[in-house]
Amino acid sequence: MVLKPDDPGAANAAEKFRPPAAGEVEVQDLPETALATICFTSGTAGRPKGVMLSHGNIVANVTQCQGVKMARETDQFLSILPLSHMFERTGGYYLPLSLGAKVAFCRGIPQVAEDLASQRPTIIFAVPRIFDRFYQRIEQALSDSAAKKALFDMCVARGYRVAMKQGSVVDSMLVPLLRRIVAGPILARLGGNMRLAIVGGAALDPVLAQTFIGLGLTMLQGYGMTEASPVISVNRDDDNVPESVGPPLPGIEVKLADNGELCARGGNVMLGYWRNEEATRAAIDPDRYLHTGDLAEIKDGKIFIRGRAKDIFVMSNGEKLPPQDVEFAILHDPTFEQVMLLGDGEPYVALLAVTQEKDERELVRRANAQLKAFPRWVRVRHVIATNEQWTVDNGLLTPTLKLKRPILFKRYADRIAAAYKEPPVE
Repeated sequence: MVLKPDDPGAANAAEKFRPPAAGEVEVQDLPETALATICFTSGTAGRPKGVMLSHGNIVANVTQCQGVKMARETDQFLSILPLSHMFERTGGYYLPLSLGAKVAFCRGIPQVAEDLASQRPTIIFAVPRIFDRFYQRIEQALSDSAAKKALFDMCVARGYRVAMKQGSVVDSMLVPLLRRIVAGPILARLGGNMRLAIVGGAALDPVLAQTFIGLGLTMLQGYGMTEASPVISVNRDDDNVPESVGPPLPGIEVKLADNGELCARGGNVMLGYWRNEEATRAAIDPDRYLHTGDLAEIKDGKIFIRGRAKDIFVMSNGEKLPPQDVEFAILHDPTFEQVMLLGDGEPYVALLAVTQEKDERELVRRANAQLKAFPRWVRVRHVIATNEQWTVDNGLLTPTLKLKRPILFKRYADRIAAAYKEPPVE
């Protein structure tokens, strides 16, 4: 029998599970190297590995996060992501606990909108997909009115320039009014009290960031991985470059390997992988630098991620292509709900897409209409369409809603192979 909190007898039922008397609280000193948790990686590129994090690793990363002084004791957090993921555990649980801030726990993704309205958080840690869905609903609401869309675009463009300290005098005069008329009702759906959104766990589309920043919500992209407890870098509210993942946190050193791979060192770097010494040696070099597997550039102290090394396509013509930027561009057309670019070892690019549109020629046209800023050879020649949603529950997305590319490729292997045997769509 399951009793809800407001059912008669629920309180008495709960008493049965409580001890007759509370014991004395014992605080024990532990060495920093004592194992605190084994947290498994998301498995985007293969079998998940158990990351061993010590008490020292976690305390170090919480202290590093405190060092940027963005979260406050007075903040109200809304915890959205599962606590099995270190991004939420550190950012949405350990950090507010260390500050004495409040945390409300979301009931689930379907209830996010209701919980935002009822809890009115001031700060959230989220994956880009949460805001992407919200943005899609905004676009749908504006689709029937050219005037409303023009006003919205004006608010975003002028608001973004002001936020980036690039606005004109006219921008500065108009933005407060535009935000009151346009942004106010939109941000009210996020609770109306939110001052900061820190986004990580997957790459953030710069267009999405520019939109919410333009509306008046400070959105900061960060970067990390489970092996780093997990936060390595984040933009700052007074120095935000949305295309970057910001400078490293205080106490974390970063460098680029000869092949452009980002490496990080600090007290937050894991002990190693559980029962996998070979993988540990491959990930952490003798100087204790963690090799992230991500290609990056470092400019003016900020880190720019250029793609997952394992995800980079090497096409049969020798061209190399990181897929994420292309996927972001295609997703600006709402016809495409979810997409995964294809082309590794192939002569041209194809696309696996969740969409309700069935006409392949139309899908190819719409995809390529979003790719005009890319080189000519980056053009989609086939679209393999499905109406099956990719979700965490069916094993096609990670808990932070990233694509599980090897599993998706395997799921649709027959259709992908068949598409590449057909003449490309021109």
